[in-house]
Amino acid sequence: MTAPHGDRVRVAQVIARLNIGGSAIQAITLTQRLGSLGYEALLIRGSEEPYEGSLDDLAEELGVRPLRIARMRREVGVRDLAAFVRLVRELRRFGPTSCTRTPPRRARSAASPRSCPAAGARASRCTRSTAIR
Repeated sequence: MTAPHGDRVRVAQVIARLNIGGSAIQAITLTQRLGSLGYEALLIRGSEEPYEGSLDDLAEELGVRPLRIARMRREVGVRDLAAFVRLVRELRRFGPTSCTRTPPRRARSAASPRSCPAAGARASRCTRSTAIR
């Protein structure tokens, strides 16, 4: 798939962590399927807590190589600034045409597409993904 200016369409997805659950499965499989359709897809993920399981095996099985930002975690803390700076740097390096993010369930109502760090990059659209029920 190509963008109007001739480059491949680049899609970045951001997820807090690849813990065992539906959001992680959706992010991994969507990244894999977008790649197979000709899009350049990047999955950016944070770190799970020590007590959580991970779906890294599924990602590897499907040929998805997520970019891990170790300081990006579920719980809010002082490391958030460093994680945000790294996230912005990686998004600007990748230069997405579109950026999606999957916020935690409790934050979905407050999440806004305008808060995506890719807005300062080449991104023409930034959206918030929601689960289809």
